[in-house]
Amino acid sequence: MESCQLAGTRKLYNWLSFNRFSHNFLPPSLCPACRCPTPPGSLCQVCTEDLLRPVPRCERCAEPLTAKAALCGTCQRRLPAFDAARVAFDYARVAPLITALKLHDQLILAEPLARAWLQTWQTVPFEPPEALIPMPLHWTRLLWRGFNQSALVARHLARALDLPFLPHLLTRSLRTRSQRTLSRQERRRNVRHAFTVRGQPPRSVALVDDVITTGATADAAARALKRAGCRHVEIWCIAKTAQFK
Repeated sequence: MESCQLAGTRKLYNWLSFNRFSHNFLPPSLCPACRCPTPPGSLCQVCTEDLLRPVPRCERCAEPLTAKAALCGTCQRRLPAFDAARVAFDYARVAPLITALKLHDQLILAEPLARAWLQTWQTVPFEPPEALIPMPLHWTRLLWRGFNQSALVARHLARALDLPFLPHLLTRSLRTRSQRTLSRQERRRNVRHAFTVRGQPPRSVALVDDVITTGATADAAARALKRAGCRHVEIWCIAKTAQFK
């Protein structure tokens, strides 16, 4: 059986090879969602219109709302450390795309997902942050996977918005258990001391991630940034999962 170190090295080599040679070997451009012809790095118009249907959300954590309210019940009881969450989709609608990007090394999907996020928020006025920061992976996870999907999306967003991209300011210094099987409270404890800020952060940042569930990881990262002097932290995510009990 291939060791973790060898598997990580192989993935890193594949990632470097992909980025170096992908423009020469990619097949004709297809929509990542439905596989119909479309301009490079884009979702087709039909999929874009279908995915971008507006959903009422909590202003703080992006939980979908069924009643007219600014905050969901969870945020009314306990506000997270981050100041706002901006999400493009419900996870169920883009799960195949995020899975392909995150678990099947389809790195080309980062750009259309970033563009879809921009399309969602382009008509909503808000003060842009001073910089974008990707949600970091622990170095062992990064070595095993070969790339950070959040960093790929964040780089495209930063380029499109002409904002500084700071991939090394926030690090994941503690290797934690997977959050998948943990309760809401266990998730908070699991990542409480997981992040370290290296340097002085800007006063206002957006932390970019692919998926937000309970917001426990985002909350811990935002707390670390605010302890280091950041005043305003937003979470920019591609998708929000269904309500977590």
